[in-house]
Amino acid sequence: MNFKDMSEEKQIDTLNEVKLLIKYLLFIYKKGKFPMLKVLGHPGTGKSGACIRIAELLNLRLHGELYFDPQYVVDNLQDLIEIIINTKPEDKRVVVIEEMSALFNNRRFMGKENVSANKIFDTMRKKGIIVIGNYPVNKTVDSHIEQMFNIGCEIINLDKINKKYFMRAVILQTNPGTGKTYTHLFKTEDGFDVRFFNLRWCDEETFKTYDEGKDEFMDNLYKNLLAKQLSDKAKERKFLAEAISGTKPLTENQEHIMTELAKGKTTEEIAKETNRVEGSIRSARALAFKKGYSVADFKKKLEDEKE
Repeated sequence: MNFKDMSEEKQIDTLNEVKLLIKYLLFIYKKGKFPMLKVLGHPGTGKSGACIRIAELLNLRLHGELYFDPQYVVDNLQDLIEIIINTKPEDKRVVVIEEMSALFNNRRFMGKENVSANKIFDTMRKKGIIVIGNYPVNKTVDSHIEQMFNIGCEIINLDKINKKYFMRAVILQTNPGTGKTYTHLFKTEDGFDVRFFNLRWCDEETFKTYDEGKDEFMDNLYKNLLAKQLSDKAKERKFLAEAISGTKPLTENQEHIMTELAKGKTTEEIAKETNRVEGSIRSARALAFKKGYSVADFKKKLEDEKE
């Protein structure tokens, strides 16, 4: 694909970095609607970096500063909801949602979960949050959310030498009656169609912080999986020990009653202390016996604890 030829035909916006795209998103934002942009591309094509760069350019127009805080790059519902709760309309917040198809995929969000997802996005609209979402393959996000996007982008080339992304982008418009989504090309002021855009790399420090966050996520994930594995092994050892000994664990109530009996108290005394009938105490004792425990076992336990 010869991008030089494209620029000569005014098919690629080479002079103003995604200016038409930013302008259109802000046009939607100022009308009080919900600006949403999706960025597609295979793993390794630079989707995350492109999203952060677009967020930087939006912040430049909204706040006068070419900067984007990596804390607003989210990859899980908990972080997203926390941002939504702490955002006010006057914040003019831009949020990048990583791998949207994992958070809001078209199979997971059905029924009640689908309603919850719709409420999440409706709340973002009310709070004036601009959403930039990325995922590898089109149509893998919940269909209702998919129809909310105003702009669709696809990363088609990554120029590591000149630190640029090349992408195609179209305006998306969904007919609420049919549910069908139509695409329109961006146009320059002199009427030329713009099919492709170039995009510089995002701030390297910002991307480094974001990348370190992914490393931290992997470390925490490993620790959690290791802890779960150790917990599962402990449960397995406990189960095997119970199977070998032929005993099952007592309930808290049964253990308390057996301990009190081991101390020499009568069923009548325990019943008064626990505000229960004597039959309930005898029943708990009988169940403990069935599980393989005796008063003598608890007497020995009490003696061992004294030593």
